Amino acid sequence: MAEQLVFDETVVTSHHLYEKFSSNLDSLCQRDYRGKKYFNKEIKCLDMDSVERARSETTDCTMDAVVGIASYENNTIRNSKLALVELRLNYTSTNNFDCSNMSRKVSHTRDLLSESAIHNVFYFVYTEQLYQRAENVFGRWARTSRECGFWKAVSPVTFLNDVKFRQDINDSPLTDLNTLKTEFHNSFFPDINKAIGIFYYWVNVIDRFRNKNNHNEANAILQTVNEVIRNIDCEEESEMMMVTNMMAEEIERKIKNNF
Repeated sequence: MAEQLVFDETVVTSHHLYEKFSSNLDSLCQRDYRGKKYFNKEIKCLDMDSVERARSETTDCTMDAVVGIASYENNTIRNSKLALVELRLNYTSTNNFDCSNMSRKVSHTRDLLSESAIHNVFYFVYTEQLYQRAENVFGRWARTSRECGFWKAVSPVTFLNDVKFRQDINDSPLTDLNTLKTEFHNSFFPDINKAIGIFYYWVNVIDRFRNKNNHNEANAILQTVNEVIRNIDCEEESEMMMVTNMMAEEIERKIKNNF
């Protein structure tokens, strides 16, 4: 199964170039290809033309944009990297493709980002009508140039199929929440100390998922644990009530502090 990639803006917004050279993929498209909507403003990026313009008068030596991406598996984001993107939406033919020029763009942009982790696929974005022919050209070039084997021709649509927004992926919880709910509820009777032990076990599990940036899984467990606590029937001022109140306060602190 192919690796699923998602946009990860944090790797872009934390880059030292972002403060001066921040943009988004839609704005870069509108600057060069006015009147057409190819991307949305949520895809934050580094404007590499502006970076190059600040260093020299030419802007033809870099890729257009650098976005943040990451691998996504088991509801978890990992291996965040910068991905280089060149916008070529005004091309109508492959006849004027220049392998040497494209190679220089990739190489120079990588040099400017030399201290950063770079994704090993370099994206060239063409129109829906041209990208497959461009991919065929890249394939021929790759027979004699290993470098070209890492170039990928895409359209705006296929690019967004390759790299998805995190919220567009439908996840199922990794944890069996029904079993969690039943076992945690039953642990309160007859030995409340067992319930306390199980509660702190799941608090630690929540923290582990949170530390792995799997906030959906952490939240699913937290809400399930909270539901069990709220539904425990106990007498006023009993030990059971004291324990469930303590647990509820711990859960409330996690919710307020975003876990």
